[in-house]
Amino acid sequence: MRTRTINLALLVICCVLLSGVLCGCHHRVKASSGCSVSAISDIATTAQDVPRLIDVLANDTASQAGTEVGPSGIASVTATTAQGGTAVISGTQILYTPPPAPTGGPTDVKNISTGINDATGDKLADNELDTDYIIAPGGTGGRVGDVPRAERNLLAPPYITDDASTASTWLLLSGGDVNGSAVPPGTYFWDVKVNATGFAPSTMQIVGLRVAFDNQLLAIYVNDVLILPNPVNANPSFSFVTIGDVGLGAFKSGVNKIRFVVNNTGQVNTDMALRVEGLVQGVQSTSITAPFVDTFDYFIADPCGVSTDRATVAVHVTAPTGTTATGPAQVLLVNNSSTEVRYYVAGTGVDVLQPHGKTVGPINVDSGTGVQIRVVALLPTTTLTTDITADMVPDGLYTIIYTDPGDGSAPTVELKE
Repeated sequence: MRTRTINLALLVICCVLLSGVLCGCHHRVKASSGCSVSAISDIATTAQDVPRLIDVLANDTASQAGTEVGPSGIASVTATTAQGGTAVISGTQILYTPPPAPTGGPTDVKNISTGINDATGDKLADNELDTDYIIAPGGTGGRVGDVPRAERNLLAPPYITDDASTASTWLLLSGGDVNGSAVPPGTYFWDVKVNATGFAPSTMQIVGLRVAFDNQLLAIYVNDVLILPNPVNANPSFSFVTIGDVGLGAFKSGVNKIRFVVNNTGQVNTDMALRVEGLVQGVQSTSITAPFVDTFDYFIADPCGVSTDRATVAVHVTAPTGTTATGPAQVLLVNNSSTEVRYYVAGTGVDVLQPHGKTVGPINVDSGTGVQIRVVALLPTTTLTTDITADMVPDGLYTIIYTDPGDGSAPTVELKE
């Protein structure tokens, strides 16, 4: 039996500094009036189509003049959860409603095809600038800041003609010369930006990508992720090279950068051109596929109404009723005391409280299916996540042993195969 120990990248500071949940300590806020209050993090489970009332006050405490009196109620709650669900106060409990499950397939985020008007889908006019693209710093050829222009007429064979496709147009550099035929040798970074706002980045990818170029395509990046690792030389007809559907997992929230690294080879100034066809697609972020872990914060007030304390609620959302989860395995680790940890394995129905040093599993790590182990730890002021994937451990069936040293050092997760 092989054992692999993975140290979590968690800075766990015990009671004297952060009064952390991971150390099994209560985070008590004491007011000068003699009142104090302590909010303790909670976990809950529900199916994606089932709202859940959560009794967050059950493990919270409050005192007045040294006497335990219990929390007076929930002061406030973060209305929108981390994954886009909702949380509202309902009496002395919180009603959590998960974000909806996807009802349809991916939709278009952005057309990254060259020489196309985004608003109309029509081709740009000859010599019109394609403001989606720009030559970015970092290449060896120069021309940084150049906004390429559409070329629909002047490129002679062996370039494929403009009417070879209605979905794109050749782009040439716009500065320095009229025809883009005097480009210095070197590498050029052709960048196009894609805004992921409104979409779930984990679902986004470039669909149907194909590229024509003069005269060598060295690489394609999405942000800093290399999605075309091997250089491709232009074919004799300068026609399209099919790349396919790429980039899944490389997109992030906010603005993303797609980079085409083109090499203009040779010793003298020559032609350089790029023609791209492809759509960035993704699932709108108002929906999310279970299983997943959602979080939100709530505040309770001390009995004197002077101070408040905050805690985090983690909700394990399983697949909608009557359906089967297909996502990665997930394990949530939360200290409820100095000796116990709650494990949750999404998609398997395992939700158990176990002492430190005990095992949970087996968990399948499979690079072919993307199944992974996700460790989520609740701290007083944040939620920290570590993914353990097949890139870190060999494929196989593992049990998990989670150990919190209890001395402020980082917890460990042992995987026993």
